[in-house]
Amino acid sequence: MVEYWSPSLAGFSLRAAATSDEGRTDKLDPRVYAASLAYCKGPYYAFYTYEEHHDLKASTPKETGNAVGGKVRLGPVELGDTFQEYEKTHLARKRSWLLSLAYFLGKNEFIYQYQNAHGCGAQGAAQPDCD
Repeated sequence: MVEYWSPSLAGFSLRAAATSDEGRTDKLDPRVYAASLAYCKGPYYAFYTYEEHHDLKASTPKETGNAVGGKVRLGPVELGDTFQEYEKTHLARKRSWLLSLAYFLGKNEFIYQYQNAHGCGAQGAAQPDCD
């Protein structure tokens, strides 16, 4: 795996990674590419990530994923969210989101999270909510 982590510049940082095809066979050529852009300054944090998988399994030749989210801390309260979307060959597009609330009291942290996902079934099938 080759990785690059940039230094932070005005709160922004970039990370990227790629794998080689060490597990290559006559039918599969597995590799992964990933990148992220983040902003972190003061009480604010925001990010975007992208990841792409090729030939990790014979049944799923390609997978891609995107995520965006962030959080803000206001005194002892932290609010955050994440939205993710995945696509896999032969499967329906999957989308999920997460909301979080944290309260800090001394060395203790109280956390509440709620997550919802859609698109958990096979392509062409009815897509249930995946709560």
